[in-house]
Amino acid sequence: MSDETVLKEGDEISIICMVQGVKLYNTKNDSKMLFVKLEDMTGEIEAIVFPDLYRVSGKLFIKGSIIFIKSKISYKDDEPKLLAESVLTPAQFINVTGNMNIYIKCRSDDADTIKNILNIASEDKYRGEMTLMFYFYDLKKKVLPKNINKVNISAEFLTKITGLIGTDNVVVSK
Repeated sequence: MSDETVLKEGDEISIICMVQGVKLYNTKNDSKMLFVKLEDMTGEIEAIVFPDLYRVSGKLFIKGSIIFIKSKISYKDDEPKLLAESVLTPAQFINVTGNMNIYIKCRSDDADTIKNILNIASEDKYRGEMTLMFYFYDLKKKVLPKNINKVNISAEFLTKITGLIGTDNVVVSK
């Protein structure tokens, strides 16, 4: 996680990340849970997968796999951890978000960032079914770019975009 991101106890966070390590743990009730090391472009963080989620989605936590995880922030010993609430594979994520838009939040005069994002989105491998829109927060205006309006939000695409503009400036919404 980035040092620039300030998250409080209980804040919800959703990220696309890679599983770097998995530790299986047996609880006192003889249930299974996981401690998972996750990594994205901003760094690493540990996620805790409690028994209920482990039973339905434990098989998705495989070292080297890309996942979309929805969780809450918890601080124990002043170190942030994610309390996993749900997890999706990239294919499941795309199915869930298929009728949604991806909004890139930036200033209208940030020509370099806009150009870089449009260059990435114009690559054939990122053409897809999700509408790409810019939200120029200085103008409070949504803008549909010319010639590029549908993208495939693969993990690779999102990693490239969030690497340019940060995770807080990329929103998937209806």
